[in-house]
Amino acid sequence: MNTPNRNYKNLKCIALYILTITSLLFLVWSCAATKPAESFNYFTFHLEGQKYRLHSVVSADHDRSFIRLISETFLAFDYDMDGVIDQITIGNAELQEVQKIYDAGIMQAKRENKLTVKSAENGIYTYESYDFTYQLKSYQPEHSSPFNEIKIIDKRKLVETNAVIALDENADGTLEQILLGKGRFSEIQEEYTKVIEQGIKEGKLVKVDGRILVKDR
Repeated sequence: MNTPNRNYKNLKCIALYILTITSLLFLVWSCAATKPAESFNYFTFHLEGQKYRLHSVVSADHDRSFIRLISETFLAFDYDMDGVIDQITIGNAELQEVQKIYDAGIMQAKRENKLTVKSAENGIYTYESYDFTYQLKSYQPEHSSPFNEIKIIDKRKLVETNAVIALDENADGTLEQILLGKGRFSEIQEEYTKVIEQGIKEGKLVKVDGRILVKDR
C-alpha cells in the first residue's frame, strides 16, 4: 500500500543525487576553465650514450613554471628556469653531475629552439649594495619542504658567470652548499645573513614556522 510513496521517495533521492553530481561536475569544469593556461614542451637528448628528457612547463601567471630533467635514474628540477638545478627529487645522483647534464641539454635545446623558457618573478627578493646584487629566491615545491637560494652577482665584473649561488636546504638561514661559483663559505654565509636581515627589515621576507621565506606579492 505504501509502494507509490516509496517509489516517489526513491525518485526524489535519484533526482537529488543527479543534481549533486551535476553541480560537482560543473564546479570542477569551472575551476579548470579559470585555471591559467599552461604550455608544455618536451626535448629529448643523448649524452655519453644515455638518454635524457627536458620537460618545461610555463603557466600564464608563472606560478607553475619550471623545467624537469628526467633520466632513468633521477628526476631533477629547475624551478625558476634560470639554468641552475634546484633540487633532485628522485635518485642519488650528485648535484654537480646533474648540473653538467642539464647544461648540455639546455644548450642543445636552445640551439634547436625546442624549449619555452620564462623566469618566474614571484618568490624573489633583490637587494643592491655598491658592489653586489643579491637575489634571494624561495621555493615551495608541492611535495617537499621549502628551501632558499641566494645568488650573489659582483657588479664590478662584466660577466654574470662569476655569480655565486648557494643553497639553504631548510630555509632556516643556514647555507648547506654552493651550487655554482667559488668563494669562502663563511663569507657567503655572512652575506646571506645580511640579506636576510635587510629583507626582514624591509618587510620583503617573513618568518614562518622557523623558516625564512620571500613574502608573496
